[in-house]
Amino acid sequence: MKKQKKQFRMPTAFTVLILLTIVVAIITQFIPAITPATAADVIMAPIDGVLPARWALPCSCSFWAAFWAW
Repeated sequence: MKKQKKQFRMPTAFTVLILLTIVVAIITQFIPAITPATAADVIMAPIDGVLPARWALPCSCSFWAAFWAW
């Protein structure tokens, strides 16, 4: 009985982004002109990137107008 080879599956976009974030954090440890990234910086990077988008939401929408007025 032959074993079947597993087919290669492309990683998801989320996996690629997390790996890129970790690679950039490691690289910052070796470049003296850049402040080294800490573990907290790496974990908070996706959250810090999304927060400014919150303020860009249109408030003319009735849901958001009601949400922010509450």
